Amino acid sequence: MLRKILTIALVCVSICGCRHDSERKSGAGKLKPFSLGETVEGLRVPVLLQADGRKEVSLKELRGSIVVLEFWATWCGPCIAAIDHLNEVADEFSKKKGFRFISVTDEDAETVIPFLEKRPIHTWIGVDKEGSLLDAFGVRGIPTTIVINSAGKVAAVTAPAGLNEELLQRVQKGEIVQEKSEGSGITAGVDPFAADKTESILQFTLRETATASVQSSTTGSATASTMLGMSPKRLIEHAFDLSSLKTIFEADLPDKKFDLIMQFPKSMETTKQLKRLAIASAFDIQTRQEMRLVDVFVMRTQENGRHNLSPTVSTGGAMATFSSTEINVIKGHPSSTLTTLESKLHCPVIDETSIDGLFDFKVKYEKGASPEEFARVFSDATGLVLTPEKRELEFTIVENASGAQ
Repeated sequence: MLRKILTIALVCVSICGCRHDSERKSGAGKLKPFSLGETVEGLRVPVLLQADGRKEVSLKELRGSIVVLEFWATWCGPCIAAIDHLNEVADEFSKKKGFRFISVTDEDAETVIPFLEKRPIHTWIGVDKEGSLLDAFGVRGIPTTIVINSAGKVAAVTAPAGLNEELLQRVQKGEIVQEKSEGSGITAGVDPFAADKTESILQFTLRETATASVQSSTTGSATASTMLGMSPKRLIEHAFDLSSLKTIFEADLPDKKFDLIMQFPKSMETTKQLKRLAIASAFDIQTRQEMRLVDVFVMRTQENGRHNLSPTVSTGGAMATFSSTEINVIKGHPSSTLTTLESKLHCPVIDETSIDGLFDFKVKYEKGASPEEFARVFSDATGLVLTPEKRELEFTIVENASGAQ
């Protein structure tokens, strides 16, 4: 039986996510950034690469064309992950009259040119070391895509994934595209149903979900998380860092959904311990370890350590995204995909590759692919072999604390 709701709340503080450092010092007369629907005036791309001999260009010179500005950097993992998609769109629309694609970075040419040799971008490259374009459009996070219509107005502001044929056709027709916000709309560490949305310096709230209409959603950071509409099993796995494929639930748990809202001053081991103690107390559970012989997949390199992975081109940041049809890793290791591999193969995966280094790799597969088909596609893309075997593994047993001996 669920114990009383656990809530600790103290004075509020604010938290920040990561963003591009485009907040430069400026004079008191700095102009307000261009916003959606405004006409862009007085802006130049000071240095151009891959521009058919052109060394610079003003946006006014490109009036009459739809201009797509892609803000990126060689150190930005999500930017690198978006290059393939951007290239596809640019390749298709550059064939049509009236479109110009420019990828803009505030890094210097000496950094950008070697990067492009390893990871080509099929657009003009704008080198804007002073960040004047970033500031002019108020860009605080990258990658960001700005679309300027043929009349010189800001017609759309989106992420690279939002740049597609439908969007560009709408801009071509003269529309100013106001994107609908996506995602859960919840903030890590903030209760979306509380009257007071003030963030707390320390908070831990666990309660039964108030209404069945609430969709399961989660967001988090190193110091905060908000999880809505979660099962007890999911919350226990989250708190104890458990793999669902290596966990056996023998505890009697309520068949209900719960919300968890946490906010801590900083990430530390005592925070993790507090979370585990609170969850264990609320659901009356404890854990123990037990060895079991089970089916697994073992991930290895080919003979002589061969594989198809490319050393990362990122000069800084890393990223890993996983969807129902794709794994996309920038500056990562194959071991970072183990949880996704396990979910696709429906059994534990053991990494025995012994590979050193960080890599960029992408695996595309059909939605709903069988474990056998997924293993084949993964091996073809990475050069890593997934072999089914039997192994004795340590499992976590979750049982009721009150009934345990």
